[in-house]
Amino acid sequence: GSEGAVETGDYEPHVYGDGFYRGSQGGSQAAQTGKNFENAPSPYPKPQWRVLLEEANHRNRSEITATYCQLATIRPDGTPANRTIVFRGFVPGTNSLYFVTDARSEKVHHLAANSAAEIAWYLTVSREQFRISGKVHMIGAKYDPKSSMGKLRVHAWHNLSANARNGFEWPAPGSHPVCEAAVFEAAEATREVVSENFVLCSFEVSNVEYLNLRGCPQPRIFFKRHGSEWHSLTTNP
Repeated sequence: GSEGAVETGDYEPHVYGDGFYRGSQGGSQAAQTGKNFENAPSPYPKPQWRVLLEEANHRNRSEITATYCQLATIRPDGTPANRTIVFRGFVPGTNSLYFVTDARSEKVHHLAANSAAEIAWYLTVSREQFRISGKVHMIGAKYDPKSSMGKLRVHAWHNLSANARNGFEWPAPGSHPVCEAAVFEAAEATREVVSENFVLCSFEVSNVEYLNLRGCPQPRIFFKRHGSEWHSLTTNP
């Protein structure tokens, strides 16, 4: 079909007791061609939850919001805080997801005190939900730019639009009083120089809950990491 075509039929996930997918080393065609999944090396065999996520992302590729998910962190007083983030891809050679944020943002302060976090991700076209829990590692301006994560931070900066890059030079998020529009309009960042406010966040996954709202019964699978191994359990929805 055309580039914007989306498969909308029922999808029956393949379940393996050890939580791994053992297809070809490159994964399925959907995983290879899905939006925002670059041709970076990935672990083999891939955990089954990652295959499900890559294929779901591919099925929802016509929706610009398919890469939007919700990240929950913990405030210093123990209450939860939630916001929408943009999934940018997987850290090469790992199963960690990554996103970017402003060093001055509330979530950075939360994660600095407590790295535990959870992602809730609902993909509307295929009606699949992923709840992903783990801990977040932050890579900021003081990180070695020659290291693999430092290079990924630079790569992520280069991939931003000009408008998105300029936003990192705006007044601090949540600050008061509100500045004049001219202050925001004058803020400018270059592609060549990574803003000191730019932070890459690597989400190290420890647990995944998958729910498919198609079919009867609706497939629900729990994935848990034990060291380098993944275990899965299929339950009632």
